[in-house]
Amino acid sequence: MQLRNESSYNCFCPVAVRHGDSTKEGMLINISGNGGRILLATSSVTGEAQQFAFMEDQKIMLDITQFGATRSVMIDAVIKRIVTDDGAVTLGVHMSQRGEHRELFSEFMHAC
Repeated sequence: MQLRNESSYNCFCPVAVRHGDSTKEGMLINISGNGGRILLATSSVTGEAQQFAFMEDQKIMLDITQFGATRSVMIDAVIKRIVTDDGAVTLGVHMSQRGEHRELFSEFMHAC
């Protein structure tokens, strides 16, 4: 099922997905004007997926770092889709663009 109605661009940037006291590392693998797809990291020891307690429509914070950047960008997001496949977990997210986030997100997306 396609939830986006706009073009997306491949973008491979490290991201930390934060919710409450929990932080999971992953990669932002593509981005569009309002969202993106995040591949969450698996356990380096076993190759198995880590335990994730994420739900659709859950509010999260993304801490995104472009390669070569000196600082990260924090963006509010909402999980719209969760896909599991062979131990891999992918999150489809809608990213907030209110206030100061709009400029940061736009700058980040143009750099991808």
